[in-house]
Amino acid sequence: MTGICLGNVHWKNSNPSLAQRLELMLDSSGYRVRFLTIAPDFIFNSMGLSAFLLIIEWNEDTITAALDRAGKIRRTFRNCYAIYSVSSNEANESFLDAYFRSKTFEIAMPPFIPVNDGQMALERMLNLADVHAECKRQGTVSQVDNEREDLVCSNDAFVVAISSIHGLTPHDANTLQQGIGSIEEIMAASKEDILDNTDLSAEKADAVVKFFHDPPFYMNPVPPSTRN
Repeated sequence: MTGICLGNVHWKNSNPSLAQRLELMLDSSGYRVRFLTIAPDFIFNSMGLSAFLLIIEWNEDTITAALDRAGKIRRTFRNCYAIYSVSSNEANESFLDAYFRSKTFEIAMPPFIPVNDGQMALERMLNLADVHAECKRQGTVSQVDNEREDLVCSNDAFVVAISSIHGLTPHDANTLQQGIGSIEEIMAASKEDILDNTDLSAEKADAVVKFFHDPPFYMNPVPPSTRN
């Protein structure tokens, strides 16, 4: 695989040992690398652009700024990934708590990928860049997009999505589909509409409305002990 990698010079100066390792990895993989002033930490140009943000060293005081930066980069690059390093379950829970409290991006846009350390972050980034380039070379990106669209539009995906709302069951999802319609129509429905056209309780109808319109509700992870 050959291509060009543009690196953020600030990232290089902040992570000199990792930067040295990365240069060796890129050279052995056929990438030419240049460090300059760019918004992401890295941009790979090989059969298309992909951008990366590496959150290696972070704490509760700096994570909000890193998440804000990820949201801004996502608005510029379609193919964007954020790779973050966590050394324990407690650290991962702390990161996810900050993630769900952030209001700067849509869920999973960009994808956030956990790794154990900085070395693994570099390996994962290079692997993703290579896979993206190979898919573009083989022309399979549009095929994957079409398969994803078919999956998202399937009835099984509908039931999984709606029953993921806290308190709702697959039966409730089917009832909403029959009584209200598509996810877009459910999103536009009021609590009264749901009560009039389904057998959902007032509490469940309220949860549906909040899920689509109340950010503090849908951005809050539900503790595992209270899930369906």
